[in-house]
Amino acid sequence: MANATESPLKHTPLHDVHKNLGAKMVPFAGFEMPIQYHSIIEEHQAVRYGAGLFDVSHMGQIFAAGPEASRFLNYLLTNEIAVAPTGSAIYSHMDNEKGGVVDDLIVYKLSEKMNLLVVNASRLETDWQWIQSKAKDFNVQLSNESEQYGIAALQGPAAVKIGQTIEPALADIGRFKVAVIKWQGHDVIAARTGYTGEDGFEFIAENEIIRKIWDALWRGAEKISPFSPCGLGARDTLRLEAGYPLWGHEMDENTTTIEAGYSWVIRWQKDDFIGKSALETMKTAGPQRKIFGFIGQTAGPIARHGAKILTKDGQTAGLVTSGSFSPTLKKPIALGFLTKDFWNLNEFILQSGERSLPAAKAPLPFYKPSKT
Repeated sequence: MANATESPLKHTPLHDVHKNLGAKMVPFAGFEMPIQYHSIIEEHQAVRYGAGLFDVSHMGQIFAAGPEASRFLNYLLTNEIAVAPTGSAIYSHMDNEKGGVVDDLIVYKLSEKMNLLVVNASRLETDWQWIQSKAKDFNVQLSNESEQYGIAALQGPAAVKIGQTIEPALADIGRFKVAVIKWQGHDVIAARTGYTGEDGFEFIAENEIIRKIWDALWRGAEKISPFSPCGLGARDTLRLEAGYPLWGHEMDENTTTIEAGYSWVIRWQKDDFIGKSALETMKTAGPQRKIFGFIGQTAGPIARHGAKILTKDGQTAGLVTSGSFSPTLKKPIALGFLTKDFWNLNEFILQSGERSLPAAKAPLPFYKPSKT
């Protein structure tokens, strides 16, 4: 029986769609979300070879507006926001004073004075409090609109073809760019971004509009094969193949942006940003651990979050942060931290319970889409 003090699970504006499609629903970040509709592998393959449609409305949407919005975000985040042109989608980390990752997010620069931050669902309340606490010295207006907006993500090599059925101009939006389009009289934020390693779009709109967008995209995919609605299960296997991090696994408040392997989102030339001093110290000294990819050399088992990484002679070399079977490579794959003494080794054992998986270091990402 559920604890009487627990809050009821929230529903996204597409909740009834998932129910009607027979999705298996699970609790996730305070929401009841679809983990799969049919087969995770089938949904995964649809995205790799056709297209998949995801509900990611559980993600948080925070707007930062005003004359000093860009300057504030430059201070708040590791990446460069102020000089980025309007229409940019900028992946960044939001670090604490020790360089630990409060969250990773995307800033959509809608205009010089209006920015949308899409943050992880599990971090929304923490992020919202953190952002507000850091904005006191800036002329910036913050608004948490997470309960008013939904997000539908269309991902896969056929995404552009499907997207053009609802708006031909979508093809003109470049990778990691964003535009506000008029659709059926409503403003829709359309971004060429995603979390799968494939091409695609994320459509952000008010709750009453996002259902109409989902239905329109579904109709536009009528002649696309393979095509599938996709749940959290496929989202995780897709992001892992692409080498993308998940907060709470590859990064957290005690893991720095450098350790997580994301130094490229740090703009050292900025005058100041939260965590800069600690990150500069680590950059000079060098990290003592960092993320690597691993591919299993046999069919199994799967090494999950927290599994030990051992050398062939039994020394503890690190910990697995994420692991899964790769539907594309048809092998177990994992991400994990190795401590510095073991970076020169290539062969390891991933300890999954009492079972051992021989694994080799692998360059990231595990998978890249073919150029077309």
